[in-house]
Amino acid sequence: MKKLLFQKIIIRLVLVVIFCLIWYFAQHSTLTYILMYPVFICSILFFAIAWFSYLNLDGMQINRFSFSRQSNQMVNKIGNDHIEQTTVIGSASNEVIAFYSDIIVGIILILPSVVLSLL
Repeated sequence: MKKLLFQKIIIRLVLVVIFCLIWYFAQHSTLTYILMYPVFICSILFFAIAWFSYLNLDGMQINRFSFSRQSNQMVNKIGNDHIEQTTVIGSASNEVIAFYSDIIVGIILILPSVVLSLL
């Protein structure tokens, strides 16, 4: 699990570096500017993706044009004294890994942009 998490973090950081290099060649600006604005935008993007991953883990499914929420409520069957919990969990470990990798990449990216903006 740690290996897959590390791989996802590295892949996402490489994609951000490629995006920032494309931004650099298109704008012809300084590296300080690149570390402040595009990296900050990418970190906000990764935090937003992590938020949607969290909502998916919570049970909200985002379809094309509508939102639906799976029932994660306690269901009491008539005639039984016990309460069963109905949950639909599919590939939860991949979603958890994606959530953690997005959070870690967002934190890694926001640190240099915040430090450089304070200087």
